[in-house]
Amino acid sequence: LIPPWRIDLIEQAIATTAKQMQLTLARDAVHYLAQAIGNDTTRIVKELEKLAIYAAGNRLTKEQAITLVPIMTTSSLQLAEALLKGQANSVIRLVNELLSRAEFPLVIVATLITQFKTWLWVKAALTAKRSDAEVATLCGLGNPKRMYFLRQEVKAVSTHDLLRSLSILFDLEVEFKTGSKVDSLLPALLRICFLQSPKSFSMSKK
Repeated sequence: LIPPWRIDLIEQAIATTAKQMQLTLARDAVHYLAQAIGNDTTRIVKELEKLAIYAAGNRLTKEQAITLVPIMTTSSLQLAEALLKGQANSVIRLVNELLSRAEFPLVIVATLITQFKTWLWVKAALTAKRSDAEVATLCGLGNPKRMYFLRQEVKAVSTHDLLRSLSILFDLEVEFKTGSKVDSLLPALLRICFLQSPKSFSMSKK
């Protein structure tokens, strides 16, 4: 089973399966499908079979993929993206949805740490003007094409804020491992929201 936080491997699985079905997908469509479907390999096959019938030999765009394959479940990766953008309201909603599905807080935090570490490595490598191929190797990305999306994601974020966010997440991980209650999850994540986007955070509270 592909780990849910290894979006690069999920994208790779989608691209490989689509090729076997002679289904041509736009690059951003592959990225979207990885987010929408996750690591459920059975659903990957079923959704791609549906898309192949719809495409009828034509190239499928992201817009078409969104229409045909909506995001059905909340994931910790969606939560990570909301944190990076400082979207407090989305963070509150996503945390509540994850906890209502009995997701373990420690697992949520572990996924967030992995994603923020990837963003930090990408940001640091890009700041050092490394090539996409070098950055992909340093970050252990199975699919170098994912660099395009990672570049966009970290474009407006500082290395300093990513480091501070990771520090909060590491502290949270220690708290949960030593018996802290789930109540400490949301306040810590909202602190990360404030780091990433103080202005939008304050506006979202109004």
